[in-house]
Amino acid sequence: MEMVVNPYGIRVKRCCASCAYKDLMRAKSLRRCNKHHQNVRPLDVCDCWLMSDLLKSVGKSIKTE
Repeated sequence: MEMVVNPYGIRVKRCCASCAYKDLMRAKSLRRCNKHHQNVRPLDVCDCWLMSDLLKSVGKSIKTE
């Protein structure tokens, strides 16, 4: 499993579960790829993988005043 680092230094697994193109389905073991329009497993990965916006922002500090 390949790991990548988000802009805040947090390691993220490169797989369908962390991809911006995933669409969750009722079955926890299955996802739908919005890029390829097919069902995929959570740990699948392809060349079109793109980190989700949520995972890009993990580690961002929040300033409270």
